[in-house]
Amino acid sequence: MDQVMTFKYIFPSKRVINKILFQLDTPLTSKYLLPLYEDVFLGRRPSRKVSGDVYYMMSEVLRKVKDRNRYEPMELAKLRKDLLFLSSLNGCNDGIAKLCYDIIKEDNESTDNKTKSKDLLLQLVKHGHLLSFKLVGDIYFYKTQEFDEAKRWYSKFVENYKDRIFDNEVLGNAAENLGIISFHDGDFELAERIFLKVIKMVPKAQCVRSIFYLSQIYIKYDPLKSKILLESCCSEGFKESFKEIGYLEMRYFENFERAMDWFKIGMESFDIECFFGYFDCSYRLQKFEQASHCYKSMLKLSNASTNYKNLFDLFVNNRRSEIKQLMTM
Repeated sequence: MDQVMTFKYIFPSKRVINKILFQLDTPLTSKYLLPLYEDVFLGRRPSRKVSGDVYYMMSEVLRKVKDRNRYEPMELAKLRKDLLFLSSLNGCNDGIAKLCYDIIKEDNESTDNKTKSKDLLLQLVKHGHLLSFKLVGDIYFYKTQEFDEAKRWYSKFVENYKDRIFDNEVLGNAAENLGIISFHDGDFELAERIFLKVIKMVPKAQCVRSIFYLSQIYIKYDPLKSKILLESCCSEGFKESFKEIGYLEMRYFENFERAMDWFKIGMESFDIECFFGYFDCSYRLQKFEQASHCYKSMLKLSNASTNYKNLFDLFVNNRRSEIKQLMTM
């Protein structure tokens, strides 16, 4: 397949691009952008002058396509990175900041590249570049896990957000991370307020973590509300939610059949705690054949991973009599 055909085959439809451009509230149109996408993909010089801001917006559109599909073909990933590079090359500070961030968080990048990127990002911060505040917060939150520093930079970003129009997703992500920090600090009232704001701000697919953490806040004093929120997370494929809703169904609602259904889905992603829950429900319902199969699957997993083995050994120590009974059947 030649390059032109490859582009036409893998590139999102005009309808999808228009929808994302509408969400981003940009005056740019697919009619203007599609030829530019093709030019960059094919390595051709665009027939018109293109600003760094336009290249950056083109990169952001492809990022949203990736998030929407939860998958990105290798060719589109390269195109998105090329567009980000072109945006920085043409003086777009957002593009420069994002490129620096991508280099800093990448483990395989050289020390020299990382040092230069950190210096450049620091210069943008000193000049008050707002997106850089958020990206510095991301580095502390995701890479170094220095949450006090992350909180400081996210707060700076959120406080100054009104001075510049961003896609709500950017603000929502920063606010959500502030909520998660508050949750782990034990300030559940503040965390709840933040998560509720985030849920109003962005589509469900972009705030699943907020919904999940809210379910954990409500789980002790309003289990039904927690269950509804967890079901919402499950509908988005949020892996951590299957274990939580399974145990909620099992321990609070005592609906062991339903709990087994949730645990079974979680087992597909090899969540060892879903295996534990499935075993307990099977045994409680006297479905001993299913419990035995589950035990054998856990045994195989424990031999494949040290982390699994430690958890499995603890589980076995607490279920000796049940396992002994299964072995004698």
